[in-house]
Amino acid sequence: KQSLGFILADGGFDVWFANTRGTNSSRNHTSLTPDDPEYWNWTWDQLAAYDLPAVLQHVYDHTGGQKVHYIGHSLGTLIILAAFSEHRLLHLVRSAVLLCPIAYLYKTKSKLTRLATQILLAEAFHFLGYREFNPVGPVSHEILLIICGDPEIDCYDLFTAVMGIFLA
Repeated sequence: KQSLGFILADGGFDVWFANTRGTNSSRNHTSLTPDDPEYWNWTWDQLAAYDLPAVLQHVYDHTGGQKVHYIGHSLGTLIILAAFSEHRLLHLVRSAVLLCPIAYLYKTKSKLTRLATQILLAEAFHFLGYREFNPVGPVSHEILLIICGDPEIDCYDLFTAVMGIFLA
């Protein structure tokens, strides 16, 4: 009830959410389905070069040419920083609030997250033919059984194991 989107909407702002490729809400490709390997053949820099500009241009056009106040979280921060680094999208964005950028993982407190990056978990999934990572799917379950066998990783509270924090 107190998420940022609702707070801003209640404050009178238009709120637009972009669902990047690979989410459940982004499965309306014009010619490919999630079963096609080519559907998953994209990178974050393509999100910055094509997807984000299309979303921001759509919002700009539908709001009468108003520059947007952009709020990015994690991947949303990464892709707009990539666009800004090439001096793109500046004509569409009035301000940017950038939260939780993806950068270096060596300082993360989560042993589970560090282990996943060290063993190149995403690449392993791709190599095995899995294009989509479903954290509650059967493949993830099998991998978690192996990873959680490590005595240094407490999988009792998976959120804490992944995030490396404790919430009281």
